[in-house]
This record gives sequence, structure tokens and C-alpha cells, in this order.
Amino acid sequence: MPAGSEMLLVASGLVAVLVISSFAASEQPASDHADANPGSAPDKPPLPYENFERYYIHTYPGHNGPPTLPLSIHPRRGGGIENWLICPWGEWVDPTLSTEYKCDGHYSLKMSYTSPAGKSETNISRVYENPNLDWTGYNAVRFWLKPDGTGRTFEFFILPQYRTAKFPNGTPGKQFFACELALDGTQPRVVTMPFSCFKGPGRLIGQPINEIAFWILSARPGIGAIYIDRIEAVCVPEGSPIEVALVSPPPTLPGDRPTRIHVGSAQPLVDKAAQTWLADSDFYCGGDTVAHGEAAISGDDNEALYRTQRLGPDGYRLPLPNGSYRVRLHFAEMDIRCNATGKRVFGLNVGGTDLGRIDVFAEGGGLAKALVKEVAVTVGNGLLEIDFGPVVNYPTLAGIEVIPVGKAE
Repeated sequence: MPAGSEMLLVASGLVAVLVISSFAASEQPASDHADANPGSAPDKPPLPYENFERYYIHTYPGHNGPPTLPLSIHPRRGGGIENWLICPWGEWVDPTLSTEYKCDGHYSLKMSYTSPAGKSETNISRVYENPNLDWTGYNAVRFWLKPDGTGRTFEFFILPQYRTAKFPNGTPGKQFFACELALDGTQPRVVTMPFSCFKGPGRLIGQPINEIAFWILSARPGIGAIYIDRIEAVCVPEGSPIEVALVSPPPTLPGDRPTRIHVGSAQPLVDKAAQTWLADSDFYCGGDTVAHGEAAISGDDNEALYRTQRLGPDGYRLPLPNGSYRVRLHFAEMDIRCNATGKRVFGLNVGGTDLGRIDVFAEGGGLAKALVKEVAVTVGNGLLEIDFGPVVNYPTLAGIEVIPVGKAE
């Protein structure tokens, strides 16, 4: 493992040190760049920027508090600096390496974020500083992205090395170029953003790059997580628009047999009855995954189902043939902070049927106790919609079953 530098972040109550080693890049001397594209060869191979493979995490037991923000920058070999930082004017975001969803290799960057109530605009940001990276001769950036179905807006920021400015009060500033993309659905996609589509002071051209940053903009509260992988500079024909290529289309669920969803997991589950629960990858809207290890669950033999949950989902969208179904939703309150009635309450609507306010602790009878809610629905437009509304704290969900009426379970 190549040597790198360290960054503190919170992971499962421990402080994790993320040791980073970048792609190799040649050092570029300072120079003046005109606002004109220096040219790009169509057959020029992609220039890798980041694939999140050259990292490892070391944890220190016993530390229960978050680090001071922004996170510290450490020297890298060659005298440069490169790090992922929390934007000081952004809201809380938790960056982790993820094996759940990725383009290839072992890891992607998972950016879990919280958008609090009362904010007209919320953002998360990670800045990767590398003054030795030269994108001269390239005219676009390409990256793999898995959105979270919330409909929020993703912004890709680029700071060229030689772009500096001053704020109105005279303090030094930086001139960023930004390109926005509306995030619809949850299907993984490869996004290509030509430099001509970035807005900023003048025109963005291929040149040495100091920083890139990722932001999520939102006008409403909620939590979620997006996944980013394989960032590279590429060449595209002049005048090309932003290109979004879905890696795989959303699946169509069967209407002649039960569908079971392993909520909060990127992996399917085979339960003790040999029933398969699908990963929830293609169906959720918002929220983040939460794992509960080998916690014991009472009230249901299928304990493994409740050990992964989705916290704070806006809802679920299941493409189904029109017809009548029975829908079962599985819950269990696993958070010790919600160990009393009224500490987690949320609204629930399934296929147009309002189930009122749900208090999992109160209805389930305590912590780590399974609760199953069942409702009959009719699908008439090819889509079963399940919607949550937070009242006190965020909603949580462990599993979904959709059983066609008249069919065997």
C-alpha cells in the first residue's frame, strides 16, 4: 500500500483515518492560460483522476466524538496537497468508502448527507486538492454516479490552478466553475460534462486543476446518500451537451408471484424459509443505509431482515403490473435513543391509503421488536408508491413484501 496522509472522519462511533494516495501526475510549472481551448485530440485516452481504490481505513477504538471541522490537510509526497474536505459553509456530510455500489474495483465514495429543516439551499462538498494534475488537452470530465432518487440537484465544481480572485471585502477567494445535473431515479449512470457546460468567470478550459468538489442542492429537509466512482478527464466533440448514460434500466417486478425487498441493503437476502428478498438498489427514494450487526430481534424468525434498514427514506417506487396486492411493511426500532413512545413518529401512505402516524417503538412493544403493517392496495398506473413523512425524527424501514391477491405466498 503506497504511503499517504491522514483524514479523520466518523464511522460507527469510531474515528477512522483515511489514508489517501492519488493517481500519479506530473508537476506543471505556473503559466498564464488564455480563455481559449488549447485543443483536444478525439483519440486522446482518458486521464484517470480518482477511482477510490488506493485508500485504506484504520480505526481508533474508544473515540466517540466527531473531529473538528474542517478536516485537516496533510503534506503529500512531492510537496503538494490532496485531500477530501468538508466545506465550511455546507451541512453535515459523512464520506466513507463503500462496497455497496461501485463502477468497478472494490470501492466507491459514498457521500451521506443531511439537509436540515429551514434551509433554502443545502450542500455537501469534498475538495480534492492536487496542484500537480494537468488536464491540458482535455475538454470534459466523466464520472460514475448513483443518485438516491430524491430529485435533488448535483453540482460538480472545478477550480483551475491559476484562477484566483478576491471577495468584495478584499479577502482572497477562488474562482470556481460549476455544472449542475438534476438527479432523477436511482439507476447508476455515467455522466459526461463538457467544460463548455460549466458556468463561471470566463470559459473553463483544459489546464492544471487545483480542486474539484461535489455539492447536493436542496430546498427541503431530508437525508440521503450518493455514490461516486471513476472520475476522469476525457475528450469529446466540440459543442457536445451533457451526456447521461444509464448503466442499467430499472427492473420490472412480477405480478404473478410475491416480491420481497431487503430494505437498506445492496445485497439480496435468502431467509430461513428459502425466500429471496431483493436488494433495494432500484426502488428507494432518499434515506441512507443503517446496519445493526448481529443484533437479536424478537417477534420474527427472519432476524437478518431487520439488521439492515433505511433511515429517512422519502418513499419507495415499485414498478408492478396493474392489479390487487397485499403489502406488508416490516419495522423494528433499533436506535437506543428512541427508547420511548413518541421519540420516532412518521406518517405513512401506501398506494394511496393513509396509515396515519406510525410509532414503531410503541406499536412494536419496545426496542428490537419486529412490527409488521399490512394493507390492501390496487395498482392502476403500473407503479406502487410508498411515501413517508417525518413527524418526530426520521422514518425507518426494514423490509417490504408485495403479494398479488389470489397468489400463493
